[in-house]
Amino acid sequence: MNNDFGWKHLPCSFMNENTVYLIIMAMAKNFYNYFIEKVAEVFEDIKPTTRLKRFIFRFISVAGKWVYSGRQWVLKLYTNRPYEALLV
Repeated sequence: MNNDFGWKHLPCSFMNENTVYLIIMAMAKNFYNYFIEKVAEVFEDIKPTTRLKRFIFRFISVAGKWVYSGRQWVLKLYTNRPYEALLV
């Protein structure tokens, strides 16, 4: 938690602003833990203990482009990873 969500260096010198910052970062961390559990069920190289930087490079950084096909815009991803399995 010290490196990924900025708890090592607090942004302000006032306790009120730091408290709000810590609460928001705790909510972001809880959402990240929930989301990474769901993604780890589908992708084999992402584990529930994966840190934020590795998650970004393995899951979010994907080459793609929007293609106009059949009177609608479709996102074409250039990968063989199972992103469609995450749709609910």
